[in-house]
Amino acid sequence: MSGRRRHKVRRNRSAKRARKLGLPWEKYQWEDILRRDGKVCYLCDSTFDPEIDHGLPWSPCVDHIIPFDKDNCPGDILSNVKIVHERCNKTKGKKLHTQLNLPLEPP
Repeated sequence: MSGRRRHKVRRNRSAKRARKLGLPWEKYQWEDILRRDGKVCYLCDSTFDPEIDHGLPWSPCVDHIIPFDKDNCPGDILSNVKIVHERCNKTKGKKLHTQLNLPLEPP
């Protein structure tokens, strides 16, 4: 599956999950996040290649800054998402980025 298609599929899952939890959601594109933030993981301050296939530690993915299970989650909206490496996202888990010792070690 191509990078763009993969991100669209995952994006649809996030919107569906937000609706199911009663959280706000809005349409945004992978390109909207890239245009706003550039090609830098906000957790390790290292660059990434947006065309790398899913499944590698340095593959880019979308992270919800405030996870859905937190009381103050604003939902699946553009201001609550950033692009991170998959490994950095797994390290963060359901924590807030303020609970981590940043920057993380790059993959």
